[in-house]
Amino acid sequence: MSQVFISYKKEERDTAEEFRTHIEGAGFKVWMDPDQPAGKEWRGNIDREIKKSIALVVIMTDAAKSSAYVTYEWAFAYGAGVRVIPVIHIDPNDLHPRLGYEHYRDFRGGRRPWKLLLKDLKDADTASSLRIHAALWGPNRFIYDVSNKVKKNVSDGRVNMHANIDAFQDPFPGEKKTLYVFYSNHGVTDTEFVLEEEDLNIG
Repeated sequence: MSQVFISYKKEERDTAEEFRTHIEGAGFKVWMDPDQPAGKEWRGNIDREIKKSIALVVIMTDAAKSSAYVTYEWAFAYGAGVRVIPVIHIDPNDLHPRLGYEHYRDFRGGRRPWKLLLKDLKDADTASSLRIHAALWGPNRFIYDVSNKVKKNVSDGRVNMHANIDAFQDPFPGEKKTLYVFYSNHGVTDTEFVLEEEDLNIG
């Protein structure tokens, strides 16, 4: 189950709970912090939960706009490659310039575009899914396809496995081998390679 992070000012707890109800009803897990304690422990926990999320929904009110905590959360999400979806209760012209460039959802004046917001989250879920396009294993002079074996180790948008002959067999005994993985994550394509007996960690 994919996670959505809700960023809000604590005075808007009731509004955040309304968002939680709708988002969880669409099949997502929701993480939101009822309190905002200071210190490194708080920040480390926030960072981890944002990175685990497919999107960050920021409830943008006048209070949230001036909140250092809310600003930190959506700014960190951008840096981590997590999609940010502003839901506004203020004039869009009053948004931070970075948020103003985003496709926001307007919840002012009794508007409740839940279907559009949930579609945004489903799109983010699709884009953030880890996809293994190909995986190759062997010594430099010859490599062969082990894509299916790597794909079987993908779980919750991550793959963690040990690159060794137990996982991929040993077509050339005694020769040092390399695992090459071609993948996309959050819609961004990339390549990872690890030597034999090293760990592959993606996501």
